[in-house]
Amino acid sequence: MRGPGEVGGVTAGLARLSGAALQECAPFWFNQHGTQSRIVEDELPRLLRSALPPRQSAFLWGEQFGRAFEHFVLMEILAHRSHGDLDYDVHFWRTKSGLEVDFILGQGEVAVEVKGASRVDHAEFRGLRAFVDDHHPRRAILVCDERSPRVHDGGEVLPWREFLARLWGGGVLGT
Repeated sequence: MRGPGEVGGVTAGLARLSGAALQECAPFWFNQHGTQSRIVEDELPRLLRSALPPRQSAFLWGEQFGRAFEHFVLMEILAHRSHGDLDYDVHFWRTKSGLEVDFILGQGEVAVEVKGASRVDHAEFRGLRAFVDDHHPRRAILVCDERSPRVHDGGEVLPWREFLARLWGGGVLGT
């Protein structure tokens, strides 16, 4: 059940999993899916196949694109929870040292990190590894724009379309 500390349907921290290394904070997400959804769904496939001038590339693949992509995945998770009439929590986790995981689903069962990169490596798993070491979720998933699923550093790397198919098919939380 959701309660105090909620921001746009997302609880501000992981009270159940809190400890000395955790902060009670969350990024602010808007429930306006349209613009960011259009960027990711319509523009991403086209942009991956075309070369962009450096100025456009920096904007689209920079911090703003990463936020839009993360927001898009969040809106899908919240839609899944709402339309499926499911009651699982969606949290954000960050340590005092700055390691973070974008979404913790359920009671800490699934950790999801979102990266806009077309290829992820060891560095992108730092936050997931820290959460796994501390809380032992059932699954740790890094959602990105790679072409095919793979296992890396004890976690799953899933292309965003594959993640969404599994989420809506009941294969992420086992719902």
